[in-house]
Amino acid sequence: TVPLAIAEAYSFLQDWNGLHAWVDEKNWGEEEFLRLAVLSHALHRLTPGDRASMESQTAWNAALKATKNRGERVVALAQLAEGWGYAGEATDAWWLIANGNENAKEALTALQRLYKAKQDSHGLLRVARRALELNPADLVAANNCASLGLLLNADSSARRLATKLHAENPANAIFSSTSLALSGTGITSPWILVARP
Repeated sequence: TVPLAIAEAYSFLQDWNGLHAWVDEKNWGEEEFLRLAVLSHALHRLTPGDRASMESQTAWNAALKATKNRGERVVALAQLAEGWGYAGEATDAWWLIANGNENAKEALTALQRLYKAKQDSHGLLRVARRALELNPADLVAANNCASLGLLLNADSSARRLATKLHAENPANAIFSSTSLALSGTGITSPWILVARP
């Protein structure tokens, strides 16, 4: 939209006061969720240090609420947050989508990318679990659950899953590696295949 393009021009110029003035106490009608996101961005940049202010976080939460859970709007916010470098806000938005049915796979791919960039194994395990919930036949997600479960928890469910995958796919070297690692027979670190959720 034109208002968003003008806001992005202010952002590109790093004119945070100008950006704040452009969006503060305005109303963008159907695109109000975008205005609130831009307001959050302006407030974030006007706050000293790396931490978002309470005002910025409040504006971001209002932007998410203003999407009315419409998938394409939440995707737009997630992409804006990523573009602005706000991984936490982007993650929140992507999870809203991933926990639904529409565009969930796209959201899981984005979340996987964000978590890999931060080397967040717990986040990757959460993505793998959600991918497996969406598609119980997804062998990559199942192996990721088993591998990451071993690395993070070494729990019995990871062992059972790895054993099942190996038993059903004995010729698959990756599944065999995960199973061997879980059984403690010589492999100290399983292969983690995270090519897709």
